[in-house]
Amino acid sequence: MSGAAVQRVAFAVLAALAAVTWFGALPASAEAVRLEIRSREPANGGKPVGTVGPFEIIRGLIHGEIDPRNPHNTIIQNVDLAPRNARGRVEYVATFALAAPVDRSRAARVLLYQVVNRGNGQVTIGDEGYVSLISGWQGDLAPSSNLQTMTVPVAKRRDGSALTGPVLARFIDVPTGNSTAPIRLSSMGASGPQYPPAGLAQPNATLTMRASESRNGVLGGTETIPRGDWAFANCQQTPFPGTPDPTRLCLKGGFRSDRVYELVYTARDPMVLGVGLAATRDIVSFFRYSKADRSGTPNPVAGIIDRAVNIGDSQSGNFIKTFIHLGFNQDEANRIAWDGAFPRIAARQTPINFRFVLPCGAATLYEPGSEGVLWWSRYEDRVRGLPAASLLDR
Repeated sequence: MSGAAVQRVAFAVLAALAAVTWFGALPASAEAVRLEIRSREPANGGKPVGTVGPFEIIRGLIHGEIDPRNPHNTIIQNVDLAPRNARGRVEYVATFALAAPVDRSRAARVLLYQVVNRGNGQVTIGDEGYVSLISGWQGDLAPSSNLQTMTVPVAKRRDGSALTGPVLARFIDVPTGNSTAPIRLSSMGASGPQYPPAGLAQPNATLTMRASESRNGVLGGTETIPRGDWAFANCQQTPFPGTPDPTRLCLKGGFRSDRVYELVYTARDPMVLGVGLAATRDIVSFFRYSKADRSGTPNPVAGIIDRAVNIGDSQSGNFIKTFIHLGFNQDEANRIAWDGAFPRIAARQTPINFRFVLPCGAATLYEPGSEGVLWWSRYEDRVRGLPAASLLDR
């Protein structure tokens, strides 16, 4: 889809979906503590776009913080166990890119937020004059100059020790004879850091393999592999039991490609990934409402935004659904973030607000994210006997 087409879609979204409740504008309590602008450059080689004229692209970092006790944030998994600064807030740092007309008076007064997919995405420019914004929201992605990423805290026990918990990892289609496989919690989780085992010994960890399974839960040929026949190790260069490695699994005799393997182990150090929801809310609110950050650095688009809409495909659309369902379209000052939403080919929610989870998943079996509320209208979940619910309940 061209930039102009995206802009026209966003305008249609604004017109059709601007019925989200307005809660009134109050002084901000969640904020961009520091706006760090790292570059400003002409877009499109400085060539004018339609009658709007040339655009500029601004890139940088948002240093933010959220109040873990605020009712808008308490739904974030483990936010109460995240480290806090001297003000009692939970900190994050997110990348962003912003495209705006050089002549701000020609802006259409609409902020178009384009949700990035696994960190990938570019701001668009169009002759409608929208201000285009992208930012990092996925805290498990490794920092890269080509991606929009963010850093989030790691949850700890209240005494400062490591937080642990059970994790399920599945190994499918491992080539026959391979003795080593990387430990991944989801089908697309290799792009970021994995959750390390709390220890490499783990006598109570289990590894099973099975010959078949069906969608209604019927399993065939399940076999528990003796604990002494596998290890958290790398056997690529050294025979079993290999070289100790918390990121890989080594199986004596090698894997079979016609079997599904399931590993249940105790992991440590869950990232508070749900902070990405609050950060997105507050970044949109900052560029939409604020004149400057706390230190006085001006908002480069202050005063030219009246409405905000979003668009996202696949994982990005799933994120939009999760964002709205969990109540993040209202910031800590009770102001609306987005007036309209356009999640496309978004068949599930993004698994981001759990203790041990990787949002890069792709709806493979037993991955979280597909069991939540999925429709805008209210409906009953008759299979599980749950009461009627809607993505708009909050």
